[in-house]
Amino acid sequence: MAAIFYKNVINIDKLTQGVTLICLLIDFPRLAILLFGLLIKEFLLGIMELYSIKKTGVVHGANWHGKLTTCMIYVTLFVHIWWH
Repeated sequence: MAAIFYKNVINIDKLTQGVTLICLLIDFPRLAILLFGLLIKEFLLGIMELYSIKKTGVVHGANWHGKLTTCMIYVTLFVHIWWH
């Protein structure tokens, strides 16, 4: 049960980042690069994770670089909202 809740929180986290980036695109069009990068990253990680699960049968947890990426996206969003 906790794993299901945790997984849903992660999905909401990614949706929050995407929606915030889309909203900020009105005033900061260059953030499209960040949004495009986020979409490509999530797409590629999803494909690689599905391949890994199929090959090994093991679901791997998040690593530090994913947490760092999330932190950097939130810092970027906060700075843009603050200066807006």
